[in-house]
Amino acid sequence: WQLVGRAEQVGEPGGYFTARIANEPLLIVRGGDGELRALSNVCRHRAGPIAHGEGKRPVLQCGYHGWTYALDGRLLTTPEFEGVECFPKPVQDPMPIYAGGNHPEVRRRAGQYAQGWMPAVLSPEEIERGVADIHRVAASAGRDGSRIDIAPQFAVSVGRTHDEAVRRFRASQLFKHLESLKRSTLREQTGGFDQRNLIGSPAEISERIRVYERAGVTTLSGRLFVASSVPEMHEAIELFGQEVLPNFRR
Repeated sequence: WQLVGRAEQVGEPGGYFTARIANEPLLIVRGGDGELRALSNVCRHRAGPIAHGEGKRPVLQCGYHGWTYALDGRLLTTPEFEGVECFPKPVQDPMPIYAGGNHPEVRRRAGQYAQGWMPAVLSPEEIERGVADIHRVAASAGRDGSRIDIAPQFAVSVGRTHDEAVRRFRASQLFKHLESLKRSTLREQTGGFDQRNLIGSPAEISERIRVYERAGVTTLSGRLFVASSVPEMHEAIELFGQEVLPNFRR
């Protein structure tokens, strides 16, 4: 049990107060049905607070964009969303769901539920082990693991020479970002970034993609091109498109 407040603070329907437990923002509210509920005090739209302090209301409304909730937490209205549609419409039915991340739990979800696995900056050996995990889970769930898309994300640093590509990569903000993740997201990874990304000349990157393909990769879902300027970015994408992609057109 964890004390959050006093019962008299929410003695009547519509009564509410806010609290924070274990750094989680909570909203304690007495519903119109007399039920006492603890809700997350986070709007599902832009994560703003739904209420502040304490008081009494017939409904709960986020002050950011006016999304309004019933006292039992149901979303009631979304102002200025009438007629809003998303395009393009997915042609797949059902729309595919990809499990993103490197954690073993993500692989379990991919094998049990998802249509694809989207890890980030893994070596071919790590990809191969992950694919094996996914196929085992899929078989246990009665699914065909070979139909699950293996779609990792990589940093791409392409240059006319290997040294040029490495120099561009190490001068980029993406390299600094990946370095910052070594103690969190990437803490279990070993080896350098050149072993788990696409860095080198067009010929070297093409061969690297073939290695990943043999490890089980079926789609290159995310290619994060590194550059220090817009012209350099255009040059890298053009070089990749002209000298790498034609090797994999079917």
